[in-house]
Amino acid sequence: MNDLKRIIKKTPLIGKVALKVHTLRIKKNIRKDLLNLFNKESNKPKIFIFLCDTYGNLGDVALRYIQRRFLEENFKSYTQILVTDLDLRHGGDILKQYIQKEDILTLVGGGNFGNQYMDTENDRRYVIENFPENKIICFPQSIYFTNNKEGEIEKERAIKIYNNHMNLTLALRDTMSYEIAKSLFTNANILLTTDIVLTLTEFQYNYKRTGALFLMRADVEKTLQEGEFNLLNQIVKKKFSKVAYSDTIISENVGHDRQYEVLDKKLAEIANAKIVITDRLHGMIFCAITNTPCIVLSNYNHKIKYQYEWIKHLNYIKYLEDISEFEDSLSNLIEVEPMKYDSSFTASYFKEIIKVMKS
Repeated sequence: MNDLKRIIKKTPLIGKVALKVHTLRIKKNIRKDLLNLFNKESNKPKIFIFLCDTYGNLGDVALRYIQRRFLEENFKSYTQILVTDLDLRHGGDILKQYIQKEDILTLVGGGNFGNQYMDTENDRRYVIENFPENKIICFPQSIYFTNNKEGEIEKERAIKIYNNHMNLTLALRDTMSYEIAKSLFTNANILLTTDIVLTLTEFQYNYKRTGALFLMRADVEKTLQEGEFNLLNQIVKKKFSKVAYSDTIISENVGHDRQYEVLDKKLAEIANAKIVITDRLHGMIFCAITNTPCIVLSNYNHKIKYQYEWIKHLNYIKYLEDISEFEDSLSNLIEVEPMKYDSSFTASYFKEIIKVMKS
């Protein structure tokens, strides 16, 4: 794809033709693969995982990886079929032809429910609209509609589409999203659960932790100003000679066969730090499951604040809405002996999802 971008920049007309040919080739291959898959698996009960894309947001990589594993462990007699955004957009008619009404459809969880990430929201709406007879389970999400005309328009569209499905379950991963869902989607089965990444216990490391690590956003959800970041950076450098800077986003796509490997690498980086400073929800959760002391900064919506409610009992995670508390919190966390993370508090919530899927 990078080669195509260079061609388009140097020779726009030739480049556009090349891009069109490239897109048609992708579409043809996707349709061929889907047809082959359905011919091979035609007689087995199926669970579909929609929105199962491969972009390099490691929070979303973790969500996809764990949802797949959760379904494998609890629905052993079913065949899993992963559906990406391109599968849906180029092969939606094939999916509609071959998906049977006894098949279970699931949607990957995350923080993209609402009008902030409309590509994903439109894919989710497509599934809900086009498979009215299937049981559909949306795994734990946060809901956020912007407080403007666009947000109101998309909220009304969502209400119409979601309430028109008679066998839809929405799992919400924080109490505010749960209340929003109950008020909007009156025909859906609404569940309150944790983020599914909090169910993990296998990624725990015994490193001798050194230095500080910043895991900071550089996207639309970023709220920390440059001057504020510089101030926090100066405070941290007074305490630590080693300070590293990273993110939970990587530039490469992460195929389904590499999810564990890529997660392990990032979580090991986090577990090597004496303390992490982050404004990413899964930066906070990755610290929780690896027993890594962490200061969490607020973001522009309720996503982090209300997810923190699930883990505020952990003595090594500190959520701040006011950065004036940062220096004292840093000093306190440096001295903390982290308690061992225990995911058992999540079990009852995910039993409810299993119950719904098996009913």
